[in-house]
Amino acid sequence: MPITITAGRERSNDQNALYWKMLEIISSETGHSKDELHEFFKQEFLGDKIEVMDKPFIFSRSTTKLKTDEFTKYLTDIRYFIFDKLNFDLPIE
Repeated sequence: MPITITAGRERSNDQNALYWKMLEIISSETGHSKDELHEFFKQEFLGDKIEVMDKPFIFSRSTTKLKTDEFTKYLTDIRYFIFDKLNFDLPIE
């Protein structure tokens, strides 16, 4: 089932299901839990480096707040990262 992208709308249920399927595949390849991977990718691609009380901190946006086009970019960033690091393609549907 293809994913329909409508700019301005919050991520779709299909996008979210694809994301967690991708995390499941990455988890089976790396041994990291889906929750660990979720936090890692949020920091890697949605994180802003800030300081809190003179300590460096990465503040990550919630994936639930991403618009469909932003979430598509996030999924694409993860796919490229995994291809570069683990040399395999993740599903796009």
